[in-house]
Amino acid sequence: IICNIIFSQTNITTPMGSTGFGVWTTIHQAFKENETVGSIILDLHLNIGLELLVGKSISSNVDYSFNQFGIAYDIKLFEWGSKLYCKRYDIDDFDFSSTYEKEELGIEIYKRGWKLNSFLRINECTYNANSDYKLNENAVNQFITIGGIGRMTRFATYGFGIKMPFDKLFNMRYSSIEATFGTSF
Repeated sequence: IICNIIFSQTNITTPMGSTGFGVWTTIHQAFKENETVGSIILDLHLNIGLELLVGKSISSNVDYSFNQFGIAYDIKLFEWGSKLYCKRYDIDDFDFSSTYEKEELGIEIYKRGWKLNSFLRINECTYNANSDYKLNENAVNQFITIGGIGRMTRFATYGFGIKMPFDKLFNMRYSSIEATFGTSF
Protein backbone atom coordinates (compact mmCIF):
# COMPACT_ATOMS: atom_id res chain seq x y z
CA ILE A 1 0.00 0.00 0.00
CA ILE A 2 2.67 2.49 1.00
CA CYS A 3 6.01 2.30 -0.78
CA ASN A 4 7.45 5.66 0.03
CA ILE A 5 10.67 7.13 1.30
CA ILE A 6 10.39 9.57 4.14
CA PHE A 7 13.78 10.76 5.11
CA SER A 8 15.70 13.22 7.17
CA GLN A 9 18.39 15.55 5.92
CA THR A 10 20.25 16.58 9.05
CA ASN A 11 23.25 14.61 7.77
CA ILE A 12 23.57 16.91 4.72
CA THR A 13 23.06 20.18 6.59
CA THR A 14 25.34 19.36 9.55
CA PRO A 15 29.01 20.29 9.06
CA MET A 16 31.66 17.56 9.17
CA GLY A 17 32.50 16.60 12.78
CA SER A 18 29.50 18.43 14.29
CA THR A 19 26.39 17.29 16.13
CA GLY A 20 23.01 18.40 14.79
CA PHE A 21 19.32 17.97 15.58
CA GLY A 22 16.65 18.28 12.90
CA VAL A 23 12.88 18.51 12.57
CA TRP A 24 11.59 17.64 9.09
CA THR A 25 8.23 17.34 7.38
CA THR A 26 7.85 15.67 4.00
CA ILE A 27 4.96 15.39 1.56
CA HIS A 28 4.94 12.69 -1.15
CA GLN A 29 2.57 12.89 -4.09
CA ALA A 30 2.39 10.15 -6.72
CA PHE A 31 2.04 11.41 -10.28
CA LYS A 32 -0.49 8.77 -11.41
CA GLU A 33 -2.11 7.54 -8.19
CA ASN A 34 -4.32 9.61 -5.94
CA GLU A 35 -2.12 9.06 -2.90
CA THR A 36 -0.46 11.61 -0.65
CA VAL A 37 1.82 10.66 2.22
CA GLY A 38 2.90 13.14 4.86
CA SER A 39 5.41 12.66 7.64
CA ILE A 40 7.21 14.36 10.47
CA ILE A 41 10.70 13.25 11.50
CA LEU A 42 12.93 14.09 14.46
CA ASP A 43 16.56 13.11 14.00
CA LEU A 44 19.86 13.46 15.77
CA HIS A 45 23.17 13.42 13.89
CA LEU A 46 26.15 12.79 16.17
CA ASN A 47 29.66 14.08 15.48
CA ILE A 48 30.89 10.49 14.91
CA GLY A 49 28.58 10.13 11.87
CA LEU A 50 25.80 8.14 13.56
CA GLU A 51 22.26 9.35 12.90
CA LEU A 52 19.09 8.28 14.76
CA LEU A 53 15.54 9.19 13.76
CA VAL A 54 11.97 8.69 14.93
CA GLY A 55 8.85 9.79 13.14
CA LYS A 56 5.32 9.22 11.95
CA SER A 57 3.89 8.88 8.41
CA ILE A 58 0.24 9.23 7.42
CA SER A 59 -1.16 8.15 4.05
CA SER A 60 -4.36 9.54 2.51
CA ASN A 61 -5.43 6.04 1.35
CA VAL A 62 -5.41 4.12 4.66
CA ASP A 63 -6.87 4.60 8.12
CA TYR A 64 -3.67 3.92 10.07
CA SER A 65 -0.31 5.60 10.39
CA PHE A 66 3.24 4.32 10.37
CA ASN A 67 5.57 4.82 13.31
CA GLN A 68 9.16 4.77 12.12
CA PHE A 69 12.60 4.34 13.59
CA GLY A 70 15.87 4.54 11.72
CA ILE A 71 19.60 4.42 12.12
CA ALA A 72 22.22 5.61 9.64
CA TYR A 73 25.93 6.09 9.34
CA ASP A 74 27.15 9.16 7.51
CA ILE A 75 30.63 9.67 6.03
CA LYS A 76 31.73 13.12 4.83
CA LEU A 77 34.82 13.85 2.70
CA PHE A 78 35.16 17.57 2.02
CA GLU A 79 32.17 18.52 -0.20
CA TRP A 80 31.00 14.92 -0.71
CA GLY A 81 29.14 12.60 1.63
CA SER A 82 27.37 9.28 1.77
CA LYS A 83 24.90 7.68 4.12
CA LEU A 84 23.96 4.03 4.67
CA TYR A 85 20.66 3.63 6.48
CA CYS A 86 18.03 1.22 7.75
CA LYS A 87 14.49 2.24 8.71
CA ARG A 88 11.64 0.17 10.09
CA TYR A 89 7.97 1.05 9.96
CA ASP A 90 5.39 -0.23 12.46
CA ILE A 91 1.65 0.44 12.33
CA ASP A 92 0.21 -0.18 15.80
CA ASP A 93 3.04 0.22 18.24
CA PHE A 94 6.78 0.65 18.48
CA ASP A 95 7.89 -3.00 18.22
CA PHE A 96 10.62 -2.53 15.65
CA SER A 97 12.39 -5.78 16.54
CA SER A 98 9.89 -8.49 15.50
CA THR A 99 6.45 -7.41 14.24
CA TYR A 100 7.30 -4.30 12.22
CA GLU A 101 5.47 -4.07 8.88
CA LYS A 102 8.15 -2.72 6.52
CA GLU A 103 11.92 -2.30 6.45
CA GLU A 104 13.82 0.07 4.19
CA LEU A 105 17.53 -0.22 3.39
CA GLY A 106 19.34 2.38 1.35
CA ILE A 107 22.37 4.37 0.39
CA GLU A 108 22.50 8.09 -0.27
CA ILE A 109 25.33 9.98 -1.99
CA TYR A 110 25.33 13.76 -1.84
CA LYS A 111 27.33 16.82 -2.77
CA ARG A 112 27.41 19.64 -0.26
CA GLY A 113 27.29 23.13 -1.72
CA TRP A 114 26.85 26.64 -0.45
CA LYS A 115 23.09 26.91 -1.05
CA LEU A 116 22.01 23.66 -2.74
CA ASN A 117 23.04 20.15 -1.72
CA SER A 118 22.16 17.61 -4.42
CA PHE A 119 21.66 13.91 -3.66
CA LEU A 120 21.11 10.52 -5.24
CA ARG A 121 19.40 7.86 -3.11
CA ILE A 122 18.88 4.16 -3.86
CA ASN A 123 16.65 2.15 -1.54
CA GLU A 124 14.78 -1.12 -1.23
CA CYS A 125 11.71 -1.92 0.88
CA THR A 126 10.91 -5.39 2.23
CA TYR A 127 7.82 -6.52 4.09
CA ASN A 128 7.81 -8.58 7.27
CA ALA A 129 5.90 -11.87 6.97
CA ASN A 130 5.39 -11.93 10.79
CA SER A 131 3.67 -8.54 10.94
CA ASP A 132 0.11 -7.97 12.12
CA TYR A 133 -0.87 -6.24 8.86
CA LYS A 134 -0.46 -7.72 5.40
CA LEU A 135 0.66 -4.94 3.10
CA ASN A 136 0.80 -5.10 -0.68
CA GLU A 137 3.92 -7.22 -1.19
CA ASN A 138 3.53 -7.13 -4.99
CA ALA A 139 4.19 -3.40 -5.09
CA VAL A 140 7.40 -2.01 -6.51
CA ASN A 141 10.05 -2.07 -3.81
CA GLN A 142 13.30 -0.73 -5.35
CA PHE A 143 13.64 3.00 -5.98
CA ILE A 144 16.07 5.69 -7.01
CA THR A 145 15.54 9.30 -5.95
CA ILE A 146 17.25 12.37 -7.42
CA GLY A 147 16.90 15.71 -5.68
CA GLY A 148 18.35 18.53 -3.69
CA ILE A 149 18.24 20.26 -0.32
CA GLY A 150 18.69 24.04 -0.08
CA ARG A 151 18.79 26.59 2.72
CA MET A 152 16.47 29.61 2.65
CA THR A 153 17.77 31.04 5.94
CA ARG A 154 20.06 29.77 8.66
CA PHE A 155 17.26 27.66 10.17
CA ALA A 156 14.86 27.10 7.25
CA THR A 157 15.72 24.36 4.76
CA TYR A 158 13.66 23.06 1.84
CA GLY A 159 14.10 20.05 -0.39
CA PHE A 160 12.66 18.34 -3.43
CA GLY A 161 13.10 15.04 -5.19
CA ILE A 162 11.76 12.76 -7.89
CA LYS A 163 11.42 9.13 -6.77
CA MET A 164 11.33 6.54 -9.55
CA PRO A 165 10.96 2.74 -9.55
CA PHE A 166 14.27 1.15 -10.46
CA ASP A 167 12.73 -0.90 -13.28
CA LYS A 168 10.93 2.15 -14.81
CA LEU A 169 13.52 4.91 -14.60
CA PHE A 170 12.43 8.35 -15.84
CA ASN A 171 8.86 7.15 -16.48
CA MET A 172 6.91 9.84 -14.60
CA ARG A 173 3.71 7.79 -14.76
CA TYR A 174 5.09 5.49 -12.05
CA SER A 175 7.10 8.10 -10.16
CA SER A 176 6.35 10.47 -7.31
CA ILE A 177 7.51 13.88 -6.21
CA GLU A 178 8.58 14.71 -2.68
CA ALA A 179 8.82 18.08 -0.99
CA THR A 180 10.63 18.55 2.30
CA PHE A 181 10.74 21.45 4.70
CA GLY A 182 12.57 21.55 8.01
CA THR A 183 15.34 22.84 10.13
CA SER A 184 18.51 21.60 11.71
CA PHE A 185 20.65 23.20 14.35
